[in-house]
Amino acid sequence: MKKVLVDLGKLKDLNSGLGQVSLNFGHELSNATRPTNLSLHFLVPGNFVGEFEEANVHYVKLSPIKRWFPGLNQKYALWHAIHQDSGYMPPAGIPYLLTIHDLNFMYEKSKEKASKRLASMQKKINRAEHVTFISHFAKEEALKFVDLKGKPTSVIYNGVKTPDKKNMRQPSWIPSGDFLFSIGVVRPKKNFLVLVEMMSRPELRDYSLVIAGNDDHAYAREIMEAIAEHGLEDRVVLTGSIEEEEKNYFYHHCSGFLIPSLYEGFGLPVIEAMLCGKPVFSSRYTSLPEIGDDKSFYWDSFDPSHMAEVFAKGMETFYKNPHAFEKELKEYAARFSWKENAAAYIELYESMSHARKA
Repeated sequence: MKKVLVDLGKLKDLNSGLGQVSLNFGHELSNATRPTNLSLHFLVPGNFVGEFEEANVHYVKLSPIKRWFPGLNQKYALWHAIHQDSGYMPPAGIPYLLTIHDLNFMYEKSKEKASKRLASMQKKINRAEHVTFISHFAKEEALKFVDLKGKPTSVIYNGVKTPDKKNMRQPSWIPSGDFLFSIGVVRPKKNFLVLVEMMSRPELRDYSLVIAGNDDHAYAREIMEAIAEHGLEDRVVLTGSIEEEEKNYFYHHCSGFLIPSLYEGFGLPVIEAMLCGKPVFSSRYTSLPEIGDDKSFYWDSFDPSHMAEVFAKGMETFYKNPHAFEKELKEYAARFSWKENAAAYIELYESMSHARKA
């Protein structure tokens, strides 16, 4: 029996992006068709033991002792770290598969902190037998900053779960009339401030804007000041963190989705919005053109007049044949499925174990 350890430790922070990746990947992987001699062992917080009980999987609880002393961990045919920041490592000699999501920290952190994280990533790459990336952009970024040492690599896109229309709850505050939606941690890298300036343009006068996400940062205050400066208090709102049911409501009821982000390893909200048939307006930075392909409308600059013009023309294009456009968006976005993601990893688990045996 080939035992594969899959690190789902980020389930401890379920509302984070990696927490949701862990949850959805775990459910799909546990239900995926796999060889009968492949045994899945999920590394999880204690309160998630039994989460995937609908399938034949085994559980390993997170343990601080085993984190600091990897030699205490059991031996497996393969150990998969589904993101680069995990503090858990396999014992010496165990094949190690590493998934890298992004290197945004190289632009966001101080030089000292970035260097430490880069050194940690390089050690894991040195230890790995295979490295996967969630986008081609993420791989290109890695090639700039780390040495992949000729290791075999793959690009396996994240799956994206369709916002559940049956699991919606109307938030306590919703705009009157048509509104646009954006979501993400309210930090400078998400670049939400440019949306406020765009909303002041006459082309946007018939729309409100909802920006959802953790807003416990000074950047949120900067945005609030801009909202007041432009007199947009009744049209632009920062909701703070929202629950899944509220997020689903906003996706399904908005007129369009906006993502002016400067740094994205993948860009999950782009696909979430498309799965709901919503037109997406995006920056051209990092992975966004790769993920949005020709299905998004793009800003070439953050000049408010240009952004408003792109938005107006994009909405005009969308409404010329909304049903056909929605169908095209949904069909494209459906390619980013957890089922395909899990199948790709099962195939990789099998090939790596065969190669090791050989």
